[in-house]
Amino acid sequence: MADRACEHAIRKQIAATFPRHAIRGEEFPASGADEWTWLIDPIDGTRAYVAGFAHWGVLLGLLHHERPLIGVLVQPFLEETFVGDGQNATYLRRGISQKLQTRGTNQLEDAIFATTDPRLFDQPADAAKLERISENVRLVRFGTDCYQYAMVALGQIDIVIENKLRPWDILPLVPVVRSAGGIVTNWQGGDDLTSGEVIVTANAELHEQVLAAWQQA
Repeated sequence: MADRACEHAIRKQIAATFPRHAIRGEEFPASGADEWTWLIDPIDGTRAYVAGFAHWGVLLGLLHHERPLIGVLVQPFLEETFVGDGQNATYLRRGISQKLQTRGTNQLEDAIFATTDPRLFDQPADAAKLERISENVRLVRFGTDCYQYAMVALGQIDIVIENKLRPWDILPLVPVVRSAGGIVTNWQGGDDLTSGEVIVTANAELHEQVLAAWQQA
């Protein structure tokens, strides 16, 4: 399968270049134990990939003591690469490079909101929260998987709320979004993302509004 072949190739290259580093990915058991850890999601958005949509990507992240430092999203079909290193975020396509910068949208009612699938919010309280956000924004889009985070960094959309994420689903994307000026927290506003529940926004002012709406729903 494509996802296993992709992850195998990435693991092989990492092991050859950084033999002491740990590696964790979606398709194979974790290997190694080190303060440096690579995360691999060979095809994030498998359903989109199978259906022929472009809302998928290859994710690669580097953690230091479990803190995300560098993140990369590659969309091979569109020849796009999104990179964040904690300070700078860059968009690359066909020899063109530009700095990534999130939007300045500072009102919830003006924001564009995306989530992969509302059916993943299968707890009644969570579904009610999602509905509240959806009713108070300008536009809602579904089915965008990892690509929605790239669109926040690119300044195209403003809010992403997700749950049930594994480490390789989200941690490689954190440096990309944060380096572009965005905010990434859990549903309580903290930095611990191990619950798999995340709120991503284009800026701090908008993030405060989203958190308040989410927590009072």
